[in-house]
Amino acid sequence: MDRHKSSQSIAKPTPISSLAVLRTLISFCSTNESLKILLGFVSLGVNSVTNLSFPSMIGTAIDQVNSDNYRQFMLTSASYFLVGSIASWIRVYCFGTATDSISSRLRQRLFESYLDKDMEYFDGASGGEMITLLEDDVNEAAETLTETMASGARSLNSAVNGSFLLYATSPTLCAVSLSVVPLVGVGAMLLSKYTSTLAKRARSLQSETTSFCLERLSNLSTVKLNSREKHEKSLYKRYMDLNSALSEQRCHARGAFMAFINIATNTSLVAVLGYGGKLLADGSITPGVLTRFAIQVRDAQVDGCHCSSPGR
Repeated sequence: MDRHKSSQSIAKPTPISSLAVLRTLISFCSTNESLKILLGFVSLGVNSVTNLSFPSMIGTAIDQVNSDNYRQFMLTSASYFLVGSIASWIRVYCFGTATDSISSRLRQRLFESYLDKDMEYFDGASGGEMITLLEDDVNEAAETLTETMASGARSLNSAVNGSFLLYATSPTLCAVSLSVVPLVGVGAMLLSKYTSTLAKRARSLQSETTSFCLERLSNLSTVKLNSREKHEKSLYKRYMDLNSALSEQRCHARGAFMAFINIATNTSLVAVLGYGGKLLADGSITPGVLTRFAIQVRDAQVDGCHCSSPGR
């Protein structure tokens, strides 16, 4: 019992704020990695502008299909989106290489710190948790400055700026589409919180399972000497059953989240098309405007919900 308490006190780090973690990661980056991250965010901005412009260009293309400038407009649009595609390629390359470089140095630094520890640390620390820190936690930390922040910035940009574009296109249709946002936001937050809880439980169980395997395999001769093979197999099967049950719960939670987002956005889109049809019949808007608005409302709501989307 005392050994278990000692393990918990040694293995679990003192909680620190997310801002402090972010400052530490920024100070840890080399000049090359910082430049790659900066270039990645610049490319992300370019890519976000082209994505936000897509509905407008589609709507304009529909309204100008019979005009003399239609061909020139399509060529300009193609060049515009080519720039966005190149920016997307640069973003993925810069963030990917920066993440790999940061995670490698973090993993090396953590491994060196393990070797510098006193033997008392290893008497109480969990081998499974140390391996989990070297693998999963290091990757998550490295992705904080790149993929995680980029995903949040991209989704936030699409949701906020997309909403402004909706209002600028048609305030009336904007009010209809945004009527479902409070329901979607509350539901997304609740489902995301539930999935995060399951993710923490899965991480803890994975650490226990890894520790169990390391301990048994490193003392395999003792297990065989005491004829405990059958007992250890049954214990490991119990861990696998727990992992499978928890994985099933997480998949159900992610599936429920996606189903909720799908039905909410589609309901909002049907309402926009229904009311927009009346405005179209009255001559208040053009077919291109309605098409542009329908694409914008779907992109804005889906990306806004992805800001709180549950992780894997």
